Amino acid sequence: MALNVQECQKNAVTKMLLLQVAPSGGMEDPLRGGGGGMSGWGGPSTEGVTWKIVIYDRFCQDVLAPLMKVGGLRRHGVTLHLPLHSERSAVPEVPSVYFVEPTPQNIQRIIADCQRNLYERYHLNFSSSIPRPLLETLAQGVLQANSVHQITRVVDRFLSFVSLSPSQFSLNLTNAYRTLHDATIQDHEIEAFIDRVVEGLFSVLATLGVVPVIRCPPNDAAEMVARKLEARLREFLSQRGSSASSIFASSSASLQRPVLIILDRDIDLSVMIQHTWTYQALIHDVFEFKLNRVTVPVYEGGASEGDGPPKQKTYDLDSSDAFWSQYAGVAFPAVATAIHEALNEYNRRMQEIQSGQASSASSAMPNGNPELPMEEDLTAGLASAINALPEMTEKKRSVDMHTNLATALVNEIKARELDKYYEFEDEVPGGSLTSLVSQMEAFIKHSTRGTLVDKTRALLVLYLLRQNIPKQQLSALSDALTAAGASTAALDYLQNLASIKSMQMEVKTLPGQTAGTSLGGAAAKTAVSALGGLAAKVTDHGRGLLKGVKAFLPQKKDLPITRIVEAILEQKPSSPTDHYLYLDPKAMQVGGEAPRMRTPFKQALVFVVGGGNFVEAHALQELVLKSQKQVVYGCTDFVAPCQFVTELSDLGSGRQGASPPADLL
Repeated sequence: MALNVQECQKNAVTKMLLLQVAPSGGMEDPLRGGGGGMSGWGGPSTEGVTWKIVIYDRFCQDVLAPLMKVGGLRRHGVTLHLPLHSERSAVPEVPSVYFVEPTPQNIQRIIADCQRNLYERYHLNFSSSIPRPLLETLAQGVLQANSVHQITRVVDRFLSFVSLSPSQFSLNLTNAYRTLHDATIQDHEIEAFIDRVVEGLFSVLATLGVVPVIRCPPNDAAEMVARKLEARLREFLSQRGSSASSIFASSSASLQRPVLIILDRDIDLSVMIQHTWTYQALIHDVFEFKLNRVTVPVYEGGASEGDGPPKQKTYDLDSSDAFWSQYAGVAFPAVATAIHEALNEYNRRMQEIQSGQASSASSAMPNGNPELPMEEDLTAGLASAINALPEMTEKKRSVDMHTNLATALVNEIKARELDKYYEFEDEVPGGSLTSLVSQMEAFIKHSTRGTLVDKTRALLVLYLLRQNIPKQQLSALSDALTAAGASTAALDYLQNLASIKSMQMEVKTLPGQTAGTSLGGAAAKTAVSALGGLAAKVTDHGRGLLKGVKAFLPQKKDLPITRIVEAILEQKPSSPTDHYLYLDPKAMQVGGEAPRMRTPFKQALVFVVGGGNFVEAHALQELVLKSQKQVVYGCTDFVAPCQFVTELSDLGSGRQGASPPADLL
C-alpha cells in the first residue's frame, strides 16, 4: 500500500462530510444507548447530496485548508462553514457537522449551541480521541439542554494533523523547540505537549491504517514520544477489538510494515538556519508561507519598483499544480529556466490554436461560396479550441503565478544579496577558517548586504558547523554583530547548550560520506553563480524576466537525516543507528525490547520533534529516487529560518511567549 498521507486524510474528511458512519480511522460513540445513527434521515438534499453546515475550530480549520477549497466543500453539500467560537444564527432543518478538537472550551460551546437549538441535527466529529470525562460532560450538557435526540453521532476521527502533500505532514504545533528546551517550563506542561505530539502521530497512523515498527535515538524527546506512542498503539489494539482491526486493516493485510523513525531536532540545527536554494524552501524562507499558501508583492501592468508599492497577491501552492509538484524541491535557477520554457510552450500552443482557427475560417468560404464539408471543418476547429480552453486557462494561471513568484524571489535575492550568503555557508564545512572569519566580518560591517537576521544566521551556521573556531574570534564576531544592532541571544543559547550537553550537531558519518549539509565544490559555486546571474539579469518585471537564464543543478544534499533514514531502511549491520531503540507495538516484549526484523524496510515515516523544514523533506525525496523506497516526512511544525532563530533567541534571553526581538523583524 502506498503511503499517500494527503489522499488518505482527504478520503477520511470526505466520508465525514458525506455523513458516513465511520471513516477508516473513526470510532463512533453515540450518546444515546440505542446507537443514534442516521438511519432513514437525510435532511434537505438535492440529487442525493445532503446539504449541511460545517462548524470548526481554528485547529481543524487549518486541517481542512490544504485539503479542500470552497468549491470542494460545496461539492460535498456544504452550504456554509463557520468558526465554532463565532456568533452564529440559528439555521433550522439543516444538519450541522462539527469538526473540532476535544477540549473543555469546545465542549462547552457545543453544549451552548444545543441549548440555543441552532440546528436540526448535530454530527459531532473530534479530531482526536475524546477523553471519557469530556464525553461525560458533553452527555450531561446535552441532556440538560433536552437535545439528546438531536445528537446523531459522536465520532473520533483521528485527523489531528495537517497534510501538506502526499509525502509531507505537520502537527501544526508552533514553538515546539522552545517549549521542549526551556528549563522554566514545568514537567506537566512538557508531558501535555508530548501527549499532543503522540495523539497527532497516532492520528497519522490511524488515517494511513498502519502499525509501524518504531525507531528512535535514546534519551531525548524523541524517546518520550516513541514510548508513549507505542503504549498508545498497544492499548488501542488490545482494547478496541474489531474497531481497531477495521482501522488498521491495511496493516494486517500487508506483509511489509513501514518503519516510523522519530528524531529530535538537535540531530541537525544548522539546516534550520541556513539560507537555502530550492524553490519551496526559498519561498518559505523569504515570504510568509503557511498551509500551502503564500503572499508575495506583485507589480502589475509593466509597473516597476519606482511606480509605487506593489499589490499583495496570495497564491495556493499544492499538488493540484503540476508545475509545483514537479519543481518544488528543485534548485531555483532550474525553476527559473522551467518557467521560461513553460511560458514559451504556452505561447506556442496558443499560436497553434489560433492558426488552426484561422485556417478553418479561411477554408470555410472559398470564393465566397460556403460548402458543407468546410463548414464541418470550421466547426471541428472551434470545438477543438473550446475543448482546449480549460487546459490553456489553467496553464496561463500557473505560468503567471510562478512568474510572479520568481520575480518576487529575484527581487529579494538582489536586495539582500542572498547569493553571497549561500556561497559563504556552502564553504563553511570545508573552507579555510581564517577566510571564513574574514568574510563574516565583512558581512557584519556591510550595512546593506543582508538583514540583521541574515547576518545572525550566517554566524550561527559558522558556529554550528565549525565548532573549532577560537573563542576569541567568535567573541569578536559576536561583539561586532551586537554593535551592528542585532541580538546574539541565539548564539548564547547554542554555546550554553554545547557546554551542558557536549552537543554533537551531526550523527556519525557513514563510510565514504563527509559531514555537512551543503553543496559540494564547483557545482555549488556554479549554482550560486546562477542565482547571482539571475538577479543581475532582471531589469524589468515583464515577460522577459527569465530570458537567457541557464539551469544549474546542485549536487544531491548529504544531510544527517538522510544518512539516518538510509541506514535504518537498509538495516545495515554496524551502522550508526544500531543504538537506536527498536519498538514494535505488535510484538511481545523480550528483555525490554521487541525481537527485531532484519529485512530492509520499503516504507518509512520520518518525524522530527522540535520543528522541521522543506530542505529535509526534499532531501528525503531525493533518497526515494535513489533507493526506490517510499518516505513520508513530518514534523511538529514547518518552521521558517527566522522564526527558528527567534526561538533560539528566546531561549538564550530567557523570554517566554515574547514577540520576536525588534532586531529580528
